Amino acid sequence: MNRYIYLLSLGIASFSFFSCNKDLLDRPPQTSYIDDSGLYWRNEDDLRMFATGFYSNYFNGYNTGFTLDYAPLRGYTFNDDVTGKNVQANFESTVPSSRGSSLETAAWMQQYSGPTWNFSWVRKANIFISRIDSVAKPLISEEAYKHWSAVAKFFRGYEYSRLVSVFGDVPYFSKPISETDFPTLYKDRDNRGVVMDNVYDDFKYVLANIRTNDGAQFLNKYIAAAFISRFMLFEGTYEHYHGLDAARAKNTSN
Repeated sequence: MNRYIYLLSLGIASFSFFSCNKDLLDRPPQTSYIDDSGLYWRNEDDLRMFATGFYSNYFNGYNTGFTLDYAPLRGYTFNDDVTGKNVQANFESTVPSSRGSSLETAAWMQQYSGPTWNFSWVRKANIFISRIDSVAKPLISEEAYKHWSAVAKFFRGYEYSRLVSVFGDVPYFSKPISETDFPTLYKDRDNRGVVMDNVYDDFKYVLANIRTNDGAQFLNKYIAAAFISRFMLFEGTYEHYHGLDAARAKNTSN
């Protein structure tokens, strides 16, 4: 009987000790990160870790093996190489309801070589920019702050360039939106020109502030410049042949 009383007393004492010792019970996880000013966003290593999460989505084959996303005649088919007579089978006259997605995993449309209606990566880039400004900035050098802000803005511009290439007008979000802010979450599309003006500003910042060399297999000025050239060539060509450049020049002169 005394043995059972001893074990019960020991169990109660142990429970009291562990329940009162917050340092022991409230330890952060060892294999994942917490979006908290004291536990993450503390230094460049944390920022690099978060930035690496974008790579497999935007750089085909990065650490995951190559797919067919960009392969001619295989990864996408809505182009001059595979046109046929009469109505094009891949041309959609209406927007299907299946175009929407809320998942962070990449969802690629072969016929347009672009993403579905998904703003998960826009939100992720905006969170990155927000945390750099509000948490990391005083903890890192000015040069590092500008570099990582440029990295975050590059990915935001990258995603919007892809969305606009598929959908034209899309809602533009410059900061993370609360899940309960329904008027903003469901706002109307912004004009294509407005969206791409913001993308252009992001890209100008990127080229002015991103590092020329940030180590092997990491984003740098030359990689960014190559992608930015492609996006701006596409957009400039679109605006020229749709008469948008003339309309923009007229509005600017007025």
